[in-house]
Amino acid sequence: MNPSTEKYFLTFPPATQKLLHQVRTTVLKSAPGAVEAMKYGIPTLILTGKNLVHYAAYEKHIGFYPTPSALEEFKEELSKFKSSKGAVQFPLDKAMPVALITKMVKFRVGEISEKAGKKKPAADPFSSLPAHLKRALIAAGITDLVMLSKHTQQEILSLPGMGTSSMPALKKSLTSQKLEFLKSR
Repeated sequence: MNPSTEKYFLTFPPATQKLLHQVRTTVLKSAPGAVEAMKYGIPTLILTGKNLVHYAAYEKHIGFYPTPSALEEFKEELSKFKSSKGAVQFPLDKAMPVALITKMVKFRVGEISEKAGKKKPAADPFSSLPAHLKRALIAAGITDLVMLSKHTQQEILSLPGMGTSSMPALKKSLTSQKLEFLKSR
């Protein structure tokens, strides 16, 4: 689990934490390859550099943010829940609708894949990096090599999960795209 996501979960009562874990597990099972991050102060799943879904806990509900298109696609099934253009509220005192969350996530995966298909197929920008380095970069909001090149080596070394042994792999990835770290700020 992303350390920032874990800290977020720990700010809630145990019963709410259990529901957050249930939503997290459901999303991860429904979107193989998705990476966890914190965006807008809430847990976010990212797939191929795009926000897949967000979710958050509140006093009386779990907010689930799968994009307006997913809410429109499943509006009939979501009709029993309070919702808005971009979010749906799942009450804490009811069972999480795991099957519905799964459908919405798979719908979003399809949307992201379809949009990627309309463009030149994008390779994984961090394909040559070990998984732990990919996760650390994405958790910091760095989703491609161009974004990485806008940081100094010191800034990257200060990220959780990065060490000096990470630098050769990062430099090699940048060099492969004729990029380099920012020299200084």
